[in-house]
Amino acid sequence: MRRITRKHRRRAVGGREAELRGLRLELLLAWPWTTEEMLGQPDAVAESRSRLGRQEAELRARLSTVDVTAVQWTGSAGQALVGAGEHAAMLALGSRGLSTLRGFLVGPVGLHVLERAVCPIVLARPTRDTPRSTGEVVLRLDLDHHCGEVIAFAFESAARRPVPLRVVHAWRPPDGGDLTPAWSRSSRRSWRRTRCSAPPPRSSPGGRGTPP
Repeated sequence: MRRITRKHRRRAVGGREAELRGLRLELLLAWPWTTEEMLGQPDAVAESRSRLGRQEAELRARLSTVDVTAVQWTGSAGQALVGAGEHAAMLALGSRGLSTLRGFLVGPVGLHVLERAVCPIVLARPTRDTPRSTGEVVLRLDLDHHCGEVIAFAFESAARRPVPLRVVHAWRPPDGGDLTPAWSRSSRRSWRRTRCSAPPPRSSPGGRGTPP
């Protein structure tokens, strides 16, 4: 479980996920400059390392069952996250104070990581927008693409909390004129049942499905 150190909200989300899943929590501080590129940088680096150390100590005290470590990377935050994601079970990414849309989808760091990361990503929303922890896990199911890993992750997340799992699938008819009999209501339901007939992942026996 890895995350880039920046805001307390991401620390809370990363710590909670590591605790739920029995994983090690790694704090990453991305420093984009080398020592020769910026006057006065040694002092700034020392302050950043000191702050990272304080955050590490704080999380160790708060999460007694989680192994917490801190690492400093040289490079951009996006590069650090993508590189860490190659060996991590999950990344925790924050919004950097922007709106949900810009911070999660359009922000340069978020967009870079979402396009390239090979592991699941948890998006930590600002505290004022955070829903109650007693909510449900929502899985957006795309039947036109293979999504076995996403389904397994959703079942596992719901089982570990434990909360209900709601599966959402949106369907739109083909463009054009009248619908053919193949796309009648009964045929469509049969097609959906066939595509969704696979059993739930074995690793998540506690997940509970909730109809939309």
